[in-house]
Amino acid sequence: MDRPQLDSNPTIQKLIKWVHSTKDLGMRCTAGEESVYNWEVPYISRRALEGYFSRDHAIDNLLQALYNEDSPVLEDLHASHIKNGYSMVFCLLIVIGHGQFINYFVEHGIDDQRLPLHDQRNFPTTFSDPQFFDKFYQQQWQFCVPDLTADIWRT
Repeated sequence: MDRPQLDSNPTIQKLIKWVHSTKDLGMRCTAGEESVYNWEVPYISRRALEGYFSRDHAIDNLLQALYNEDSPVLEDLHASHIKNGYSMVFCLLIVIGHGQFINYFVEHGIDDQRLPLHDQRNFPTTFSDPQFFDKFYQQQWQFCVPDLTADIWRT
């Protein structure tokens, strides 16, 4: 049986500390009848996250921290697959204490391109944390940052 995420694990601690030290501040706008602007909203850029996961087997080390060595999940989860489509989801899950659910997200195709999630359809459930989706929903915004380029304003 796989173990629950232990935030005290040095590999997980390293990622959590990196996330806290790497966050930049930006602005979030909620459009609607009344636009609401939130200043100084923390975010993690995709480029920074990709850089972190490119270092020294970071994803493999995190998977080993989350799963037992003999877990069949490790046969199907590959670092390159996570890095190339699930890096935001994986980091987000670890930040909220549910990194071991990355296999569920991969199996169900809930990848970085599907963020932000707005409803619980196809979302996993757990008895140990009835607020799992709410935590995911609230924290996902720091990873849902568009890449702004000079071309963004050209039509």
